[in-house]
Amino acid sequence: MTAFTASGQQLWSQPNYTPQIATAGGGVIAASTSGSGQTVTFDANGNQTGQLANVPTQSWIGGSYLLSSGGGLQSLSLAGFDYASSFTAMLGGNNSSNNNAQPQAQFAQLESCTDTELKPPPQCPGPRELIWNAEKDLVNKLNTDKNCSDAAQKWIFSKLTERPGLTTADFLGYLGKSLPQFYDGTSAQASFISTCQANSGPAWGVCAAGRIGEVGLFGSVADYFKKHDGSDRNDPVIVEATTIGGNNPLIVFFRPSVIKPSSGGKNEENEAMLFHEALHGYTNLSDNKLEDDFTGSHGKPSEVINEYIIEHVLNVCGGQI
Repeated sequence: MTAFTASGQQLWSQPNYTPQIATAGGGVIAASTSGSGQTVTFDANGNQTGQLANVPTQSWIGGSYLLSSGGGLQSLSLAGFDYASSFTAMLGGNNSSNNNAQPQAQFAQLESCTDTELKPPPQCPGPRELIWNAEKDLVNKLNTDKNCSDAAQKWIFSKLTERPGLTTADFLGYLGKSLPQFYDGTSAQASFISTCQANSGPAWGVCAAGRIGEVGLFGSVADYFKKHDGSDRNDPVIVEATTIGGNNPLIVFFRPSVIKPSSGGKNEENEAMLFHEALHGYTNLSDNKLEDDFTGSHGKPSEVINEYIIEHVLNVCGGQI
């Protein structure tokens, strides 16, 4: 197994290994050819950094799983490997190993401060830890604080004219039924139009035909975030997050730079953004429709909705409605 620079200069070599997955930061996961059956991780300098029992099967949504000897599912992780940015980051070309090259990573993981492949890793807690801390804190507040749950019912779910009858308990059931999935939208190479397949009805929101046209039929989620990074004078909107509407589990792509680090991620800005995105996942309603129901007018929907959630729900947690 030999590693080269882009110009073809040899960096390092390791005998008796076959590369399986190229990881972010220049590392590699390789299988031993000596008969030991070992799977070993190497860093960008060819140094062995760890060992796996075997290479897990990589799912298209960024997780990994192992099969037991009897053919059943042995384990599942929703924090898979951070692939190298390449069309050939894994043996077999893609997650199905059918020899068709696909850009990686389709569902890019948010950076974690515990990821040894990142040189240097982000300061702890990293974006991945911050958003999960926010999610757990938000769910805990809605579950245990009656002021929070009552405020959510009064100011959020009772106002949804196209989804009457929804309750805070229903919303918590949605979040708890399947583990939410959070990704880095600025690096995700998944097809933008394919993320809209779960949507139905007139309220497509971010998946409306006009927005698909902004990145084209072959544009990626990362292309959409780049299109809306605030650099266009004619369209200075900064997309903070986008969600596959009407989907269970909740799937959200974030712009990592907007995830706030205060209180270890457990802050109103992060939790309002999460609540907002989870509403899209749960109801499949667009920003404009949510803003209509909440305020009766259009402004900058994402900002208005987040501020509305902070004012009417998060600010009353522990207080009086």
